[in-house]
Amino acid sequence: MDGQRLRWIPASRENAVAHADRQLLDHRLQAFIDQGPLTVYVYRPEGPGPKAYMSPQLEAILGYTSEEWTADPDLFSKVLHPDDRDWVLAEQRRTQEAGEPFRAEYRMMTRDGRVLWFLDEAHEVAGREGEPAYHYGYLLEITERKELEEAVRAAGGRILVEAESSCTVYGMPRAVAEASLADEILPLDELAAAIAREAGR
Repeated sequence: MDGQRLRWIPASRENAVAHADRQLLDHRLQAFIDQGPLTVYVYRPEGPGPKAYMSPQLEAILGYTSEEWTADPDLFSKVLHPDDRDWVLAEQRRTQEAGEPFRAEYRMMTRDGRVLWFLDEAHEVAGREGEPAYHYGYLLEITERKELEEAVRAAGGRILVEAESSCTVYGMPRAVAEASLADEILPLDELAAAIAREAGR
C-alpha cells in the first residue's frame, strides 16, 4: 500500500498543485467577497434548491440575514421602497426576458425603517447543460452620493461630465452618465469653458 501511494504522488503532483492553487484562489476570493465594499449576490429565478446567495455585507446594512434572503424568495420585493417597487421589478423582468444586463439605482428599507439608496448591477450566466441560468450581481450603497446630488441641485448646481470620446478612463463619468445624472456631457476641450461659465453665474 505504501509503495502504491509513493508511486501515485509523483504522477499526480501537477494535479495536486493545481488543486491547491484553486483552493487558495477560492479562499482569497471568498475573503474578498466577505470583506469587500460590495454585496455580491447570486440569484436563480428557476430550478430546485436555494434561490439566492447574499454576501454578509447586506446584513450589516439592511439588517436581514443571508438565511432570510435564501428562505424568502419575496424578501427583495418586500424591502424595496414602495415608490420604486413596481418599476424595479418590471425592469428585472424585462432584462431577464431580453437577456440583457440589469442596472438600476433604487431605494430599499432597512429592518429598522431607514431608507437607503443602492446601485444594483447583474448579469445572466448560463447554467451547465440542463440547468437554469444564474444571475450574478453586486449591490453598492450610494445613499451619501444621492444626498450630495440632491444638495447640489437644491443649491442650483449643475453636473458636468466628460464625454467618453476624450476620456482616458471612463469609469466614473460613465457611471454618472448612465445614471442620467449629468446635465451636460462634453469633450475635454469644451469642459473647461463650461466650468468657467457655470462659475461665472
